[in-house]
Parts: sequence; C-alpha cells; structure tokens
Amino acid sequence: MAVDVEERTALSDVTVGDRHKLAHSLTVKGAVPMFVFVCKHGEILNAKQFPIGSSYEWTLCKKGAPADPPKVVVADALKDTYGLRLYFTGATQYVLLVNEIDENGNRVRAIKDITYSSQFPADTYQEDLTVQWL
Repeated sequence: MAVDVEERTALSDVTVGDRHKLAHSLTVKGAVPMFVFVCKHGEILNAKQFPIGSSYEWTLCKKGAPADPPKVVVADALKDTYGLRLYFTGATQYVLLVNEIDENGNRVRAIKDITYSSQFPADTYQEDLTVQWL
C-alpha cells in the first residue's frame, strides 16, 4: 500500500550555519511507534532509545559538538545524508518537524513540516535530508 504524505515544508538539501543545529520533533498517533534515524554511515538513534510516548525530540549538531544521545546527536561528517525511516506496524500517523535553530535555541527557519499517514501495518517510509555544515 502507499503512505499518504502531506508536505507543508520539505527541503531536501540544506546548508546549516556553523553554530546552528537541527531540532527534530516527531509526533505519533497510534500504538507503539517504530522509527530509525540514520545517516549513510549507519544508525544514529531509534525509537527504543526513548521512553514510549506520543512525542519524540532530538537535536542534530555539527561534528565535534558534545553528544548526549538520544536527545543530542552529533554528525559524523560535515556533509551527509540523513534518513528517518518510519514503520506503520503500530503507528497510523507521524508528524515530522525539523527546524534550524541558532546557538540560543531560536528558530532560524523551517526545514521540514510533513505528515505521514497509513492504515497498513506493512507500510514503511523514509524521509531524507542532505546537510552541509559550515
């Protein structure tokens, strides 16, 4: 089956300021969600690292920044492609918000604002984003 995708903002290739970060928020409807955040080098985090809930947040920082997984994860390259794999085994809807924020936590711009929906447990979807850090 197909996943319904409603894009409000959906950049696919961005350049991020030197001290800026990418704040991710994933809101889920349905039962226990399953998702994995990856880069081309491997898995960065997954749903099992968080307490079960309906809202998940993490921040992606430039290589060299201090990490505090799963809430703060660090890029392993200055340019990389990241993917968020969504599984609809338990969830029926995911809302992804990604914002570039400055060093004070102020929003600079919206990167992604997308809703994904499916009633079919076998459905999966991957949302990709290529990031170049200054």
